[in-house]
Amino acid sequence: MEAELDKFRRNKKIEQEKLAKIEQKGKVQEWWSWISNILTRAVLPLPEPHSETVPEEEEEDVVVEDPSVKNLKYMLLASKILIWILLWVGCVKIGFGAVYFIVSSLFIIYYNTRTSGKRKGEVSAYSVFNENCESLVGTLKAEHLESQLLYQNKS
Repeated sequence: MEAELDKFRRNKKIEQEKLAKIEQKGKVQEWWSWISNILTRAVLPLPEPHSETVPEEEEEDVVVEDPSVKNLKYMLLASKILIWILLWVGCVKIGFGAVYFIVSSLFIIYYNTRTSGKRKGEVSAYSVFNENCESLVGTLKAEHLESQLLYQNKS
């Protein structure tokens, strides 16, 4: 009787191990399909929806970004951040964490400043650099403030 019970327990344990392996493979396949689905959406273009034609005048003003390009940009940004963190951790371990942080911060600041010229028709935030010293819409100018404070209508 004990031998049969021992055999049953061994068989049950083997079955449970097989089921655990199958479940683990299923989870791995599920994760892989999820990741490949995201990558596929980011790289492959989505089918374009059928829409009415828009006059050419409106198309010039509106810039529509493809969602797959947007996803790809986010994934690229996430990978850059991950690489930066990994390098920072490595530098902390060898004792250069602060140096790496400062140098990489200066690099990021320089990289994010625009060094190219203005685009055609682009208005500068500083009215001195604009044609006829035109300012942006909604800019608070000294003339407006002066007219509101000094020349109020007294009734």
